Amino acid sequence: MVTLNERLTAKTSQGGIFRRRRGQKLSAKTKGATQFLGAVITLHEETAPDCALCVYDEVPAGILMELADDATDLFNNDAEGLIDDNINIKYANPSKDDEFLACLYANYGCVKEHICVVNDKNPGYVQDMDADEESIAAVPPFRILGKFMETITKVNDKGRYVWVKAI
Repeated sequence: MVTLNERLTAKTSQGGIFRRRRGQKLSAKTKGATQFLGAVITLHEETAPDCALCVYDEVPAGILMELADDATDLFNNDAEGLIDDNINIKYANPSKDDEFLACLYANYGCVKEHICVVNDKNPGYVQDMDADEESIAAVPPFRILGKFMETITKVNDKGRYVWVKAI
């Protein structure tokens, strides 16, 4: 759990993680009480139908978008209020031009048009990577989730939700 600068309810007025979605909606089950709406999840080395927070060296399955019963309780299930263990969820693997919310870990910021990648230290979260950095050539394409649609300043000890566009 991370303390948020602003809760998810303040970030989205339509009540969902995806603003535009063409990617297929799929089902899974939480493994551990560590997941939250907008988390990057993986099925790597999990027993179906379990999913877990995606770490940097795993292939992301998608973005956790809602509870399976269509409950989008944005306040109790964001990065500050985790989803319980063994709960049915829905996720989507973003397709080109999909727009979705992801979460920057505490003390991270991002710049509009920079690349959004799976965070290398904090599972389930994203981080900024400038396309001009030489190190981006070493990033496998599956770790790149899209590009940031807004600039978000880092806040000490607080995470922030940010809009991302799949590329």
